[in-house]
Amino acid sequence: MYCPTCGAIVSALSEEDAMVLRDLIILATKEIGEISECVVKGDPKFTVAWLFHQNRNPHHWQFWIFALDDGGMLPVPMPEKYAKDEIIGILLATGRIGMDEMVDFLEHGSDFFTAPASTKYHLAYEGGLAEHSLFVRNTIHSLNDTFGTHILRDQLDIVSLLHDVCKTGCYVEKEKWRKDDHGKWESYTEWSVEDKLPLGHGEKSLYLVGKFLDLFNEEAAPIR
Repeated sequence: MYCPTCGAIVSALSEEDAMVLRDLIILATKEIGEISECVVKGDPKFTVAWLFHQNRNPHHWQFWIFALDDGGMLPVPMPEKYAKDEIIGILLATGRIGMDEMVDFLEHGSDFFTAPASTKYHLAYEGGLAEHSLFVRNTIHSLNDTFGTHILRDQLDIVSLLHDVCKTGCYVEKEKWRKDDHGKWESYTEWSVEDKLPLGHGEKSLYLVGKFLDLFNEEAAPIR
């Protein structure tokens, strides 16, 4: 039995719950189309089984969300391996012509999975770009479910996960100097921008993605 999000074997469930999840995954993928819709429709057995799976398997982003007592949520940095596996699985699942080549570029032709999301503002650490892209993807799906739009989920995946491809080949770590609390000089590293292809933010993303995928207008516009 496999997790339909990324193909990982579901092994964290009891045999009874695993049977329930297997049957309900078949129902969700064949008759409903999306697991999230099955949860929204309120099937308690499915919801419990799927929640159990998400919180026991680190390839799901929900595994890395810490629930606070006040009802808030605190995201914990998702290790590169799991973010990478999930992003690749989601993109390949779209079935879009050229996606194999797109994924190969992300994985082997760029620093997409190791680059930060910014120099110092949000997720400014190694792997931050991939993590940021996943957060955007999950947020946009949540908003789409809330407002009930008719946008195809595959299109949401492509737009959200690839909107910041422009940040590849852009950031480098540099040694800098500062005075410590005792007035002595100390070295430290900081991310700096050295864009090897300075075409502009959205323009660069469209240029890079367009090498592999033929985007629809409704995909190109939000990326831009």
